[in-house]
Amino acid sequence: MNRPEHILNEAPPWRRGWLSGVLCLLVVLLGASPAAAERVLVVLSSAAAPYKEAEAEATAKLKSAGHEVQSVLMSDLKTEAGTLASRAKLFMGIGTEAATWLNQSLPAGMPLAYCLVTDPQQNGLVGERPATGVRADVPLSEQVKVIQESLPQTKKFGVLYRSDQAGSKANLEAMRTALPAGCTLEAVAVNDYNGAAAAISALLSRGVDIVWTTADAAVYDKASVTALLKAALVAKTPVFGYSAAVVRSGALIGLAVEAKDQGARAGELAAGLLAGGAGPLPVPADSGGAPKASHSPTAPSASIVLNLVVSEKIEVKLGKGVIDKAGTVIRPQ
Repeated sequence: MNRPEHILNEAPPWRRGWLSGVLCLLVVLLGASPAAAERVLVVLSSAAAPYKEAEAEATAKLKSAGHEVQSVLMSDLKTEAGTLASRAKLFMGIGTEAATWLNQSLPAGMPLAYCLVTDPQQNGLVGERPATGVRADVPLSEQVKVIQESLPQTKKFGVLYRSDQAGSKANLEAMRTALPAGCTLEAVAVNDYNGAAAAISALLSRGVDIVWTTADAAVYDKASVTALLKAALVAKTPVFGYSAAVVRSGALIGLAVEAKDQGARAGELAAGLLAGGAGPLPVPADSGGAPKASHSPTAPSASIVLNLVVSEKIEVKLGKGVIDKAGTVIRPQ
């Protein structure tokens, strides 16, 4: 843009310097480019309330950063897998199912964000793709810490797993590694028994101090969780629940991850990924051709959940310190 010299020439001498400065500032402002607004497609695993809550928070964060956001259920997108890349600059998967499906369906260089996902590494989300996200599972070491704060005498941890599933076996070894010195792990393979009920009975017969559950889909579904909680109540054995819902259903203690917090953090991370101009990562020269991991999943914020109704029924007393620290306490009516 040419500077309009006639305006300067017509102005009194004492104002020419001031006008010159103003005009130069206008030239800079008019030539500047605003921050690019990108389109983001948020894909929900289902219409379940936690996913909707996370979606609302993620959308608010992305819109506040100037981006255009559209949300859709995964079931409504599955027929469009071949044309997904044209729908947005960045995709966000809410829930493990949506995030893993997007990761498998999108071109390798397409950025992906996620939240409410259990074990992102095991589910293939930590790899070459430019990605970012918040994991929903609380680190095992933190789970052990909460268990021992709640029940200081706990030494023998009981675990159900499947020896015929690689992911379940890996989870068992991770749990074993997370135990502090002086503690032991009693593990029962569900697939070695005629159904979950028989495996649960075998585990409880070993005199474990607590049954430690994790979000292992190979082991736990609604039926097996219900069977475990009923049997543990009869045996007066505490259960560590892998979610707030499991604690409300009859586990003694657990850790809760808030869907709204997950969504808000994922929205912030996604906006940051867009601001950084996400693109495919190069393969390091010394990697033997293997791509470098694009990110480290963000650990979730979690709060303690206690069920004092169960505490009363199984005659186990929890320390006052952990009760005061808990975010949710279910008390007898």
